[in-house]
Amino acid sequence: MYLIIFQLQSGSHSLKLKINRKLKKVGAKLIQRSVWVHESAQKLIEIASFIRARGGEAMVLEANVVY
Repeated sequence: MYLIIFQLQSGSHSLKLKINRKLKKVGAKLIQRSVWVHESAQKLIEIASFIRARGGEAMVLEANVVY
């Protein structure tokens, strides 16, 4: 599993809605406000690139459950 964590500039409500729709469309699951989980790193990387191209910050992490 992989996580995407992102942050947008304040006042980016329409962009956040667009990103949330993209994440839901690929089947990602919301963990917290701007933290989503999905089984495909590639799909999350594409969305992270979309976010960065619009001035936001985004990272894709590999989830490793320890306990």
